[in-house]
Amino acid sequence: MTRRKIAEFKQAPGHSDRVARVYRDAEWNEWVVRFDEWWCGLPEADYFTNDKQDALDTASSWCKTPVDLVAA
Repeated sequence: MTRRKIAEFKQAPGHSDRVARVYRDAEWNEWVVRFDEWWCGLPEADYFTNDKQDALDTASSWCKTPVDLVAA
């Protein structure tokens, strides 16, 4: 597996500490977005696409989306 990180997006400090990293996977000829929240990886949410701009937009959008915290 040959992946190279090309971008990283972070949510503003003090929110949920969301991070999205965009990788180029040369072996599969695709772009991969990997997500972390609260310092935990979310491998079930990995996003695969053959469109670089789609990967960048997805990562950016996820980090800009507010997190709804529901009080019990």
